[in-house]
Amino acid sequence: MPEIRSGFTCDSRPYGYYADTNNDCKLFHVCVPSQDGSPPLIWSFMCGNGTTFNQQFLICDYSDNSLCSDAERFYSVNDNFFKTGPQQQQQQQQQQQQQFAPPPPQQQQFGGGQQRPFAPGQQRPFGSTQTPFPVSQVRPAREPTPPSVGGPEQHQVDAASDLDENVDFREGGSEPLHEAA
Repeated sequence: MPEIRSGFTCDSRPYGYYADTNNDCKLFHVCVPSQDGSPPLIWSFMCGNGTTFNQQFLICDYSDNSLCSDAERFYSVNDNFFKTGPQQQQQQQQQQQQQFAPPPPQQQQFGGGQQRPFAPGQQRPFGSTQTPFPVSQVRPAREPTPPSVGGPEQHQVDAASDLDENVDFREGGSEPLHEAA
């Protein structure tokens, strides 16, 4: 283990991650200023073998990718903690408005002309037993029918393509909703 030189201090530093240039950036410290006037908290970490703390990106990186001599120049990267730019502020305001505003009702058509009783992704009201479609409206599986002779071609229906509509998903059921003929 390399010899560790002391001397790094968090006094008058904002919250952040700081490369320890006294130890060739093989160490970095997390500084947390106190709110009550007591000394700041400091946590110290050692980077893995062959790596040093890259102050610009706040990561332990291969020594070839980070110049320890430039580390102090990038201490200002820590000034970005807890700050947001104009774009992030606008997004936060929109999220807050959406969070407190009720979602607009969305009625969408689906199978059989039925309308969805609640918006996609919206939770059902407490105690609601509404399903997206009435179970009684589920079509039974159909056997493929041959095209009629002499008339317009009829489309053959494959029962497997309607599989998800033909299974009872109520209370642990996975049985077909129709009786075999």
